[in-house]
Amino acid sequence: MNATDLFTLARTVWGESRGEPDEGKAAVAHVVLNRFRSGKWFAANSIAETCRKPWQFSCWNDNDPNRDKLLNLTLGDKGFLECVDISAGCLAGRIEDPTGGANHYHAARVHPSWAEGHESSAIIGNHIFYTGIN
Repeated sequence: MNATDLFTLARTVWGESRGEPDEGKAAVAHVVLNRFRSGKWFAANSIAETCRKPWQFSCWNDNDPNRDKLLNLTLGDKGFLECVDISAGCLAGRIEDPTGGANHYHAARVHPSWAEGHESSAIIGNHIFYTGIN
């Protein structure tokens, strides 16, 4: 892990879950880490690359309105600093995975086809989490 991994993970947490409670932010961070560690098709060679893999975390999509915002975040932003702290805690093992090892999630208000037939492992804030998605 390096600074690029940490700050990209924190930007992903901010972009995907900034309105969620701390547990929800940690859950998103752990999904990224679970994907990276899985070595499956949705993983990449680094945590940062896993976050930015096309069409995996919507905040990094070119058409996402949050993308420009997350690219311009600084440590002067209290919300981003909180996401950095939570991301560092997840990376260091100080914050446990509240998702039960999930590697996917979606907002509760949407129903993606990939989730059909899969039982959720956790519902945290406004996100539903899943393990065993290949």
